[in-house]
Amino acid sequence: MSEGNPAGADDAVALGDNETVARALFTPEWDENVKRGSPGCFKRNNTSVTRHKGLAMEQVIAYLKADVESPEKNIVVRAVGLITVREVKEIGTSYQDPVHFEVLEKPTTKNPAHAEIVPFLDAERTKPKAGDLSRGLSRQISQSLDIFLLTPEGEIVERSPPQRQSRKEIDPAP
Repeated sequence: MSEGNPAGADDAVALGDNETVARALFTPEWDENVKRGSPGCFKRNNTSVTRHKGLAMEQVIAYLKADVESPEKNIVVRAVGLITVREVKEIGTSYQDPVHFEVLEKPTTKNPAHAEIVPFLDAERTKPKAGDLSRGLSRQISQSLDIFLLTPEGEIVERSPPQRQSRKEIDPAP
């Protein structure tokens, strides 16, 4: 199932496998020493992402910064990681304890491009996975991100390709 509504998805629409999503990376989900997402940045169920489809990278960054930055909590987006829906699904199903992901549209008032990566226990996506993902699975997804390092103002200063060898290049253009 690459499009449509998985069971129990509250009528949310699933993104197509070729769609690219972006993940905001900030402390503690960002490892400043290696300039990569931390191994736990995809550990929580229903990880928030922003759809890239039809948006310039600057708009994606603006949505992500608006979603997560908080001066009172000293949260600053340090990077943005891009990955395709297909890759997220393939990583999940090839993991030692397979997880079947779906990426669902979940627009918010602040971010109409908001989506969530939702894990399921079965290929039909009828049994939501309870609890956090394993750190190993989260690490594999993190290593597959195409990273764009940002200034505190949101300007791209560096790009770092994915660490996984099977990864295809992602074009930052919409």
